[in-house]
Amino acid sequence: MTKTFQSLALGFLVLIQASSTSGREDTRLLNDINGAVTKCQGDKSCFPDMNSNSSWILAFRGTAAIGKPVYPAYVDGTGIPKRIQKGCMQVGQNLPCSNHFRNNTVLDNWKDISEVALIIYKNSIPVHHVIFNGSSSTYMTWMDKNKVESTSWVDIFNNSANYFGIHGHQESSMRRTFFMNHNYGTCPNDQGWFVAIDNILGDCMWEQTPKFPMFKYSTGNIMVNWNEAKTDHAEYFAVFVKYNKST
Repeated sequence: MTKTFQSLALGFLVLIQASSTSGREDTRLLNDINGAVTKCQGDKSCFPDMNSNSSWILAFRGTAAIGKPVYPAYVDGTGIPKRIQKGCMQVGQNLPCSNHFRNNTVLDNWKDISEVALIIYKNSIPVHHVIFNGSSSTYMTWMDKNKVESTSWVDIFNNSANYFGIHGHQESSMRRTFFMNHNYGTCPNDQGWFVAIDNILGDCMWEQTPKFPMFKYSTGNIMVNWNEAKTDHAEYFAVFVKYNKST
């Protein structure tokens, strides 16, 4: 059974679904993130405030359909110019953005991270989230199924995954990154939750796109067959981090 929680952030209504066992924690964490959103409106505001133990910091934002792969942009900033639009450094507002955003201060100095949040946005509204335990992680390993604390996809905990991580599945013409996938079934029966496609012509029809990167996700609160209608494409996704209280 699921509960629907409502939370107001930046003047819009956020609807999320959470399992009954983690509902209160989900609401608390997302309200905390939403409260920190206004701190990510400019260059300086997205850097860690070590004096604020409750704040979430925007570490990365991937933008869809800009012709620049998101994976190398996350890893080392490849393809990101020195100056980018302010719209790329915020979430929740429909502002112009033609680049990814990488907070080098956070990602290149990854330490004392308590939690990491992956938030997926459609029309600048959060549609799905996964919150991870960030302890004993690196900036490349936090996206681990075993570290999931709460999520709007309620079946993640009780189902296996063949790929669940930032690197995802990359080989030959395949560029499935930030990949949360349940199983493969020779393309027609592939099932999962979220994927960032970093090229145009992948091996399966469900990942082929006229513009990349493509951020594809299950619109419901459970996994989806990637070929079915219950999928959609996000405009961007964001990675937030929270530091340990002792930091």
